[in-house]
Amino acid sequence: MTYSEALAVVRGAMQPLDEDERLRLAQAIWEEVDPPAQHPELTDSQKAELRRRRDEHRANPSAGVSWEQVKAESRARRGRRNTA
Repeated sequence: MTYSEALAVVRGAMQPLDEDERLRLAQAIWEEVDPPAQHPELTDSQKAELRRRRDEHRANPSAGVSWEQVKAESRARRGRRNTA
């Protein structure tokens, strides 16, 4: 099977899926290319940054933005871009 043929199959299979299912499928395909177990360990500075963000969130949880809000804002921006 060629790349173009495989792409056509994947695109056809994605048609009936909703956006969340498409994202899960894309993630599964990506994990075939780059399995999670092969990700490098976090550096000490990355771990420190994650702890800092966690502590900041715990101190003021209402300051964060929900995943639903991030998705909605992204979709709104994408919609504006597609109509321009």
